[in-house]
Amino acid sequence: MNCVINFFGPTDFDALIQGKARNDPANPVAQLLGGTVAKKIKLAQHASPIYHVTKDDAPHLFMHGDRDSLVPLKQSELIHAALEKVGVKTSLYVVKGKGHGFGGADIVRRVTAFFDEHLMQD
Repeated sequence: MNCVINFFGPTDFDALIQGKARNDPANPVAQLLGGTVAKKIKLAQHASPIYHVTKDDAPHLFMHGDRDSLVPLKQSELIHAALEKVGVKTSLYVVKGKGHGFGGADIVRRVTAFFDEHLMQD
């Protein structure tokens, strides 16, 4: 893998689902896991990218809105910090005033520059 771009994606299912939702079988994460997060903690961790960070990971670019109510910005902040800690090249671009889903010329420029840096070969 040459690089990764993550647009507002969940990175730690265990931390994402808190409170009563941990016991809710209708929760989307429970549907993914085949049972509630409360009962499938180890599986939730196994399915979460943050638990698989290594120094050999590809460079990452995270794009996340600071008003995302579906996947909190904290999800990107946590994995960005974990990647930095092991020395992986990582960038986090927080899109001010945006929720879950966004676009525009600035986003396209950032994505293009990231791909150019990591995918273009001499």
